[in-house]
Amino acid sequence: MDVNDGSGWIVSAIDTEFQANPVDITIANNIVRGVTNATGNWFQGIRMCSTYGTVNIYNNIFYDFKSTGWGGGGNGVGICGGTNNIQATVNLYNNTSYGNGTGFLIEDGGSPKVSAKNNLSYNNTDAFLGSFVVASSTNNLSGPSQIDAPGSNPRNAITVSFIDAANYNFHLSPCDTGAKDYGADLSYDKYLPFSTDIDGQSRSGAWDIGADEYNGDNVRGYAWSSNYGWISMSCLNDSSCGVSNYGVKICNAGCAPSNKFNFFGYGWSSGAGWISFNSTGAP
Repeated sequence: MDVNDGSGWIVSAIDTEFQANPVDITIANNIVRGVTNATGNWFQGIRMCSTYGTVNIYNNIFYDFKSTGWGGGGNGVGICGGTNNIQATVNLYNNTSYGNGTGFLIEDGGSPKVSAKNNLSYNNTDAFLGSFVVASSTNNLSGPSQIDAPGSNPRNAITVSFIDAANYNFHLSPCDTGAKDYGADLSYDKYLPFSTDIDGQSRSGAWDIGADEYNGDNVRGYAWSSNYGWISMSCLNDSSCGVSNYGVKICNAGCAPSNKFNFFGYGWSSGAGWISFNSTGAP
């Protein structure tokens, strides 16, 4: 989901404003991109004003919401205060906000009940700004230098390694030590239980912070062999991970020199069967 023009008075990709009656809203598994040269006011990935009921926001990625206009300099997620304050209960779980003016903003003067869990705010001017008032908020991450993660078990001034943030790939790197395994298990959460990530892959064991749950594989797509046909690099290509959870990974930024740029894992070809990409043993 793209916002290509950031010059208006209020510009947002998703807007829940003026829901006069209590409603339940779910916003999940989205990639929402802004522009970094916006000039308008209240330039936001999600804007929540005058909203009632319950809003569930999880497994989303928001990036490049920056503006020179008024309203936080652009926000991944913006929750209103003042005369348009939000009265809703907001469950803000496992989202990634990158390269925005503010990662997650709650204006002063509102009365939202915001529970923020496992959110990753990175490379934003402000990571978390405002009052995240629900005591259950936990396991949020601010980085690389911000120290404003709300709730219990905060991860402050943490470096996170992504596959390729410069080209907007916000999957966690195999070598990440900042977000992997530092999240809270929300599969039995009282308010919003779920157990998958933005790719639909299962979260298990110690959860990761942010929209992506690292599963060891970071190569996508297909290779072609004139002898064997198409070779799939990941079960995500055809949503077959529930049948056979396979994939190929390459150790990239942050890996030790002995492993950097080495391949690991398995691909699948209907003509050849399983194909090992392991750099040690028998490739």
